[in-house]
This record gives sequence, C-alpha cells and structure tokens, in this order.
Amino acid sequence: MTALHVWINDLSRELESGKDLPPLLGINTGQGKHKYSDKGLATVFESHLKELNAPFYEAADNPGWFLVTKPAAISWLQSRGSTESIASLNTLALGVPAMAL
Repeated sequence: MTALHVWINDLSRELESGKDLPPLLGINTGQGKHKYSDKGLATVFESHLKELNAPFYEAADNPGWFLVTKPAAISWLQSRGSTESIASLNTLALGVPAMAL
C-alpha cells in the first residue's frame, strides 16, 4: 500500500507541475504471478481504493488490473487536495499515526 501512496503522490506532483498524464492509468496487483495473488490481494486492494474514493475500476478482461481514465484521475487528484503528504496517506494504509512514521 505504501508503494501505491507514493505513486499517487508522484501523480499529484506531475499534475501540479503541469505535466500531462497518459489517457489511461493502470495498477497491476500481480494476480496469478506470486504466492499471495490467490489470497485476495486484488480484493484488499480494491477495498483500499474505495476507502480512498479513487475512481479506479477492475478491468473485466484482465483480473488484477485496476484502471482509471485521465479525466477521472485528474478530477480525483484535484478533489482530494493533491498536497496530501505521504505520511498522512500511510496513516490510512498502515493504521499508524503519522508521527510514528
């Protein structure tokens, strides 16, 4: 989850600096490629994206892939106050107070 939050922070910085995002962004949970893939990682990941109110959706034809269009990603990043720190995002992911990180 930490890598996800770092990636989200990087997307926010790219957007703030005026760089263009690709038309479709995707996250791959590696379903079917490692020992935890059949233990519900995609389900946990999907649940976490919902907690973040992220507009990603699981690709019907590619299990383990979560996709979002550029306009939806931009709207979401702007609505969440893209200046959120990694520490505050990790608090959500890890359940650890930001001061402990």
